[in-house]
Amino acid sequence: MLLSLTIHNFILIDKIEINFNKGFTVITGETGSGKSLIIDALLYCLGERLSTDIIRKHTDKGFVESVFSIELIPHIKAALQANNYEVNPLLIIRREFTNKGTSRCFINDSPATQSFVKVIASSLADFHGQHENQLLLHHENHLAVLDAIAHLETYIDTYYLLWNQLQQSIFSYQDLIKQELQLLEKKEYSLFQLHEIEDISPEPTELSDLEHQLSVIQHAAQLYESSHNLYVLLYNSENSARDSLIKSQLLLQQLSTIDHSFQLYLDECTQAIASISEISTFASAYCSSLNFEDNTINRIQERLSLLYRLKKKYGSYDSIFNIWNQLKEDIRIASNFDDELRIKKEDILRIKTELSVLAVELSEKRIAAAYTIKESIELTLQSIGIEHPIFSVQIHQIPSLHNEIDAMSMSISIHNDYVKVKSSGIDIVEFLISTNPGEIPKPLSKAASGGEISRIMLAIKAMMAHIDKIPVIVFDEIDTGISGRIAQKVGFLIQDIGSKRQVIAISHSPQIAALADNHILVQKKIIDDRAYVTTTLLSNAEKIEHIASLISGNNITPSSYEHALELIQAKKLL
Repeated sequence: MLLSLTIHNFILIDKIEINFNKGFTVITGETGSGKSLIIDALLYCLGERLSTDIIRKHTDKGFVESVFSIELIPHIKAALQANNYEVNPLLIIRREFTNKGTSRCFINDSPATQSFVKVIASSLADFHGQHENQLLLHHENHLAVLDAIAHLETYIDTYYLLWNQLQQSIFSYQDLIKQELQLLEKKEYSLFQLHEIEDISPEPTELSDLEHQLSVIQHAAQLYESSHNLYVLLYNSENSARDSLIKSQLLLQQLSTIDHSFQLYLDECTQAIASISEISTFASAYCSSLNFEDNTINRIQERLSLLYRLKKKYGSYDSIFNIWNQLKEDIRIASNFDDELRIKKEDILRIKTELSVLAVELSEKRIAAAYTIKESIELTLQSIGIEHPIFSVQIHQIPSLHNEIDAMSMSISIHNDYVKVKSSGIDIVEFLISTNPGEIPKPLSKAASGGEISRIMLAIKAMMAHIDKIPVIVFDEIDTGISGRIAQKVGFLIQDIGSKRQVIAISHSPQIAALADNHILVQKKIIDDRAYVTTTLLSNAEKIEHIASLISGNNITPSSYEHALELIQAKKLL
């Protein structure tokens, strides 16, 4: 639930803070008063892109801050926790911007990327405006609407992974064919390089190991003398450190029998004797291990010379092993090219078989959902003034052409027919509608008016409100193209959605505004030649007066006041 929205230096808005309540909140105001700026500011806060000139004139910086209650939204809490954000019952999202066109996002006062804010926002609020209405006119968008209503996201994700695997396998097969001539041409040189490396057969850590050994041998005299002196000093001399510590240990034993406070130091002395013995043993063994033989140095230097030659030729020591592996793979493929093609082709056919099963399952789920959607939307459209709707969800596939039916095409066999396969499945979905008796359903762009499109989208949103878990729905001028009795029916539907979700709607309609639980009035005032946008949460008395003004204009008459009361009372009768 959206609790508050604070806007500072955003276009015409100097500074406003709006507190929201649950249920249905309507925002009204004259044309140009700044109603849509509030929605734009919320969209911007939640990660959407807007033009760079959003900052109020003669200011350097601004911000938009929204506060949501997420106590009942566990998946948002989990996403925040997974990305190391502080998790509280309240989620604060803030976006700061400057007159230089830069912006920064914050979640609970910690920096956040714009993309992550958008991910979180997609589970917080669903926006609907004229842009969405226009999208509904294009059938390319209908599949996504159907899938969202039917909650097929999990099935689509599983399908997409396999579809992507098929695409990559086909690309790999095609690349292999292109590489055939190239691999055969360079096979002889690849064999030469392979033999050159394998004759030397370097080991991954061999170069550093030999360099270390050579350094030790070259400093052997110094190392021998120093390690021998260390051994003598600590262990093998008349007044060695170990002998002195043993004498100290005896004294500490005597003292500790009299005063137990010496026991701690006796333990430390005993530990020191053990450490010196360990160091002495290592120093003695190290002296014995040193090798002064010239042939050892020569052998290491000769081996290093071979390794340095390979390193110089192939760029770096690590790259030798990468090239070595690639050479072996290239020669293997060149020597067994037909087998490689066969294996890849068999893999593609296997994936296509598996993909066909998933595609059919996904298509069947869409067909089943289409029937439910048809019934629900027709009932909803009847409730908002379209008395005889026929809503149809048309689902079909695109057949593959004859010359596309082969293992390497993005087509699969469905019930002995070949159809094109896409990242979203095999289905083409289009919504059709008839709003008048006796008319056959036609595409929305040809059969529905602007007001009807708004109501179809509202019917879809109403259906999704029963299904999805997004807590806030925002309608920007949902009443476009409707008025009077139809507007009131639309208002009843929005009121019903508001009983399940928080609804925020911009409206010019008195019939819709009267049914709201909360009413915010937006006004634009001119002070010292500057425009200021203000918001007011109307009391019940102010709400009646304002709705009366929506009916009759500034000249409120007794009849318009009485009509406003009737419209408000209609809500109470529900």
